[in-house]
Amino acid sequence: GQSLEKISILCEDEVAEAFLLGVLDELNPRLGLTPDDVKVGKDTGKDSFAQHIEAIAKFDQLDSFIFVLDGDAKPLDAKRRETGSQFGKSLTPLYLPGLVPEEWAWSLLGQHSQEYAEIIGLKDKDLQELIQHQDKLFDNATDKPATKIKTKFYAFCDRLKRSHTELMRTIARRETQRNRLEIKTFVDEFEMQLQRWQARD
Repeated sequence: GQSLEKISILCEDEVAEAFLLGVLDELNPRLGLTPDDVKVGKDTGKDSFAQHIEAIAKFDQLDSFIFVLDGDAKPLDAKRRETGSQFGKSLTPLYLPGLVPEEWAWSLLGQHSQEYAEIIGLKDKDLQELIQHQDKLFDNATDKPATKIKTKFYAFCDRLKRSHTELMRTIARRETQRNRLEIKTFVDEFEMQLQRWQARD
């Protein structure tokens, strides 16, 4: 009863994977897919995607791959598209919302604190105070912006005694249900690529 053919998704890390799994929690039933139809691979740097594209192209498997990167990888988009065109394929990498997904999630926790407090199991006031505390704690950090927000998000999850991947998946699933502007563009493009794979010859 297992799928003989799978669509593979390549992303950067476990947080991106959790984001994608949250979106797929909603998209799979809509598209008639099962978790077994979709394989998510991770732990690859954004600079390595061009080499992955070349390696996958040699096995003529590009049509069964979707490439998903963090938002801060957009400056290298042209190089990835060019690599795909060398093999006669038109590649359209997808980019997660925000500089990194942790930035996107952090913003949503603040904007919709009442909604997420209920999901997390806190009072709205307590969640807002925790968010403000973390913001103050990291205000003067000298790390790169992406590193700073990742560290803040992980520390926040530690305070909640929740896995950062679990929380990311929960937020991505909820936002896909809500179809809010911040995630809508990504979900629409992701769904389109999944449908294209389903409709292949």
